Amino acid sequence: DAIILCSPNQVHCEQAIKAMDAGLHVLIEIPMGISLEESRKIVETEKSSGKVCMVGHTLRFSPEFKTISEYITEGKFTPHHIIQQTYFFRRKNENRFGKERSWVDDLLWHQACHMVDMVHWLLGNEIDQVWGQAGPLHPSLNIPMDLSIGMRANNGVIVTSAQSFNHHGPIQSDYRIIGTEKTLFVKNGKIMAIDGNEVPVQHTTNGFTAQNIEFITAIREDRVALTSCSEFLPVMETIDRIQKSIDNTF
Repeated sequence: DAIILCSPNQVHCEQAIKAMDAGLHVLIEIPMGISLEESRKIVETEKSSGKVCMVGHTLRFSPEFKTISEYITEGKFTPHHIIQQTYFFRRKNENRFGKERSWVDDLLWHQACHMVDMVHWLLGNEIDQVWGQAGPLHPSLNIPMDLSIGMRANNGVIVTSAQSFNHHGPIQSDYRIIGTEKTLFVKNGKIMAIDGNEVPVQHTTNGFTAQNIEFITAIREDRVALTSCSEFLPVMETIDRIQKSIDNTF
């Protein structure tokens, strides 16, 4: 038996551990925890229980990012600078559909988690340096509404990311990846070249379907999932380092 956790971020850790202790396999919507301590507890239970515990980092399964990852792995594309931005409007405690929430989202541990994971995946978990800056806290939500995040990989690739809950308009997220051979833009499920032409992707199964297939297959084959919680612990360690950088300069 298995369970998918799409509950508020603040209860992911508790619910995931209880589910695994009850003998259930678990697929957790990101983030797996809202602190490094919570993430480590989940990984400990994943290993001790022997259950599949997978995080829903769907971008790793999306055709466009799988294609870019393969370009890098095969030596066809050498990145130098990854520039990413995520913007949407969340000055009220509502979800993206305008429904009131009973819990407060987090711009770093939830939203920026997508970006940090993608950088880890594309660059092979080799993040050498991180830094972060936060804008003012929201008067009632008590969270930063704007973040500037920087990272540097061991091979010299740098990452620049802007995150905002203050953007007027619908949610937007895109990547500009500047490399030796070309510059690639990733937005709305497509890869675009600098000349405006679309770059063909090498996969057709959408990210959500591919993610769900991997979860079920890992259970059936009694193996660790490709995006297991233990696989993602370095991502959460990097987010914790960014949080500490923000705290030291806030």
